Amino acid sequence: MLPHLTVPRTTPDLDGLACAIAYAELLLAESIPARPWIAGSPDPEARFVVDQLGIPLDHTPPPNDCAFILVDASDLRGMPPSLDPLRVVEVIDHRLHHRAAELFPNAALCIEPVGAAATLIAERYPSLGIPPSPLAAQLLQAAIMSNTQALRGTITTERDRAAYRTLAALFPLDDAFIAAQFDARRRAILLDLRAAIALERKDFDHADGAYILSQLEFPGARHHVDDCLPHVEQLGSRAMLNLVDVEDAVSLLLVPDPTCRAWVSRRAGLHFDGPVAISPGILLRKQIVARLEGRS
Repeated sequence: MLPHLTVPRTTPDLDGLACAIAYAELLLAESIPARPWIAGSPDPEARFVVDQLGIPLDHTPPPNDCAFILVDASDLRGMPPSLDPLRVVEVIDHRLHHRAAELFPNAALCIEPVGAAATLIAERYPSLGIPPSPLAAQLLQAAIMSNTQALRGTITTERDRAAYRTLAALFPLDDAFIAAQFDARRRAILLDLRAAIALERKDFDHADGAYILSQLEFPGARHHVDDCLPHVEQLGSRAMLNLVDVEDAVSLLLVPDPTCRAWVSRRAGLHFDGPVAISPGILLRKQIVARLEGRS
């Protein structure tokens, strides 16, 4: 049997990294040769978690003959350039809108609307009657908490909560660990806000004109609006930043340009006070994009 490589995006976040490591473990338990392939350095939160849990990362390039499994990804954006889409045999992701069947014609697709891709991996353990290792259980917990903003984001589903409860009943992470992983993310962002905003930018096409939407998620984010605005403005007239305060469970959409702001207000149904629209509850980039594109 071909070796199977579980692959998140290059420079993965915690959700992608946890999925790659835990799913490789699960495949091995099913006697399928597998290992995670981590191309690039994980982001600061993911790095903190794997360091604290003592999980080694495998950066070994893939062999010439292998099968790929995409985790927390359903397209080629941000994937290692050497990844052959025709050798992708499975795609596990949690995005509603995708072209995975077209891009990966040989892959089985598991793309379901949950808050974290880690939830989809966590659900497979009990369904196969295989217990996760302590490290996998804790890594998946951390990823679910990260991607759902501590289970308070509006994308959080009951499946995310149930997966988290099941894992926590086996090998719990304490509240201090979760707080520390979020703080690791916060410290890395605030170390260089300009770089963080640029790193997290995504460019979108639209019939009304292309736009840029970056997103930062960290505790206390609402207190850094004034620090962020000049950096968003430098990205261009149709640039915006979704600032997610994980601590207060609120989202602030920053749109410095008045013309773009009026367009966003009309398309997304958001009310602005100056350059900022505050959404009670956590509204994520994918939800804003859906509104701007008329999909919600």
